[in-house]
Amino acid sequence: MSTGTTTEVRRPARSLTAALALAPALSYADRFGYLPLATALGDPAAAAGSVTAYLIAYGVSQPFWGTASDRYGRRQVLGAGLLLLAVANGLTALVPAPPWAILTRGVAGLASGALLPTTLALIGDLWPAQERHVVVSRTTATASLAASVATLGAGIGAELLGWRVTIGLFAVLALLGLAGPAGLPAAGRPAAGPPRWTALRQAGPQGARLYGFAFVEGAVMLGTFPLLAPLLRSAGGSTLVAGATTAAYGVAAVAGARIVPVLERRRPGSAVLVGGLLLIGGNALVAWVPTAPLLAGAVASAALGAAFTLFHGRLQALATQLVPAARGLGTGLFVGMVFTGAALGTWAADRLTASRGLGVTAIATVLVSIAVTVTGRRLLAPGSDRGPAAQHLDLTVQP
Repeated sequence: MSTGTTTEVRRPARSLTAALALAPALSYADRFGYLPLATALGDPAAAAGSVTAYLIAYGVSQPFWGTASDRYGRRQVLGAGLLLLAVANGLTALVPAPPWAILTRGVAGLASGALLPTTLALIGDLWPAQERHVVVSRTTATASLAASVATLGAGIGAELLGWRVTIGLFAVLALLGLAGPAGLPAAGRPAAGPPRWTALRQAGPQGARLYGFAFVEGAVMLGTFPLLAPLLRSAGGSTLVAGATTAAYGVAAVAGARIVPVLERRRPGSAVLVGGLLLIGGNALVAWVPTAPLLAGAVASAALGAAFTLFHGRLQALATQLVPAARGLGTGLFVGMVFTGAALGTWAADRLTASRGLGVTAIATVLVSIAVTVTGRRLLAPGSDRGPAAQHLDLTVQP
């Protein structure tokens, strides 16, 4: 295996792409599906603390899992993450009191942090640059759909079975998900080269721009979406209605993944522009949720979901090839920056709404979305994935 040749995948089997999508789908399902379960704990402080602990552990663990996948292999890290996630959710189902969920969900966040960046690194190992946007978009669209289904299912499960049984079912799903890594080719462990952090510095200004942009883009791409369900509830909608409306996010994400190859064939780079326009429109519609909850909520959710695969998928694809000698570390830092930005964006939007009103929040978010779209058109333009940093591992997968 060398670090100077282009990766090729010759007509990858459907089973390979399905196996690739499984781990991110379980990660998204666990992260979003727990939200209705947290409200069922009966302890608001424990509920908020458990969600916060999860997100902090999820964000800070990314570079460490990425480094591990570079050193020990992608399949091994995916398997370890899924196994640890199953254990953490099993322990959450058995906690003697709600405050203990803060600890166990922190472990779950740590485990879940292994799944998405490692999968992105594996896509970078297996697909050439010109095909990654499509593969990444399909993978993240499947994960977004899983998040929507899990949110609905968890809400129903909490009502019918209780939160302990429902989170226990999430543990079982993580165990079953171990079949996914078993169906993947071995990858990672690149040939000897400079130390991984040294290799990362070789990305230079391009890397600094990408990671900085990922932070800001995460804030506007994922920052307002968590506010939709509470806004729908405050407008008089039930938990089921709020969940069903926000589930449009996952459906639209899947549709967006189908549109990406069509747009890119007609005009390379157009998916980023369309995604940016949807991002602007979706964030603008958030302001109308209190007055037209079902219509504005569903359309905003769908616009943000489609924007995620059209715009963000291209950014993810670029992150996979920035540092080929330390691809796991590079993608781990990228995902960590995205979700750190998302957490800050949600916090800022919530605080701004409480002090200035939802209209001011929407205006501020739309202005930042416009800046992100304009900047993204330059940063993610066709050809930005070429150059000295955009080398690929020599790994050929037969169908």
